[in-house]
Amino acid sequence: MSKIESALDKTVAKLPLLKGWVMSRLCKVWQKISPAFSRLHKIDYASTKSFVIKYKWRLLILAIILFAGSKAYDHFFPASKKQGGGVQTITSIVTEKKDIPLVIEATGNIVSNSIVDIRPMVTNKVEKIHIKDGQEVKEGELLFTLDNRTDTANYEKLKALA
Repeated sequence: MSKIESALDKTVAKLPLLKGWVMSRLCKVWQKISPAFSRLHKIDYASTKSFVIKYKWRLLILAIILFAGSKAYDHFFPASKKQGGGVQTITSIVTEKKDIPLVIEATGNIVSNSIVDIRPMVTNKVEKIHIKDGQEVKEGELLFTLDNRTDTANYEKLKALA
């Protein structure tokens, strides 16, 4: 708080110097523009009136052109695009840190890195499937159980003949 107070004290101490500087500048400006104000009292209103009456149509056309030009300028260069023009509404929101789930939705065809054709050495019907579609399997893992009733019957028959 003491830094703010010391800065404020320094600023207040400079105020008389600032007042003197502003007054000197205003005096210089007044000396430059005061002759123009004194000339306003010397205007001959009769000659001004005769000038306006003589050139009234030209002055009217000039006023219309200036008005149309002003409107065209405002149309092609709206106030919001000009520097310092128009009031702008600014909206803001409070942000907070959250985890964003990474989900990618896409359509297409899926092709595996390796394709395996499974063929039995014997032709029998599949009795039971021990794996699920897409499941990873290891070497030596049981995949299917085949119907072995006919093979068992043939084995027993050959065993009896021997």
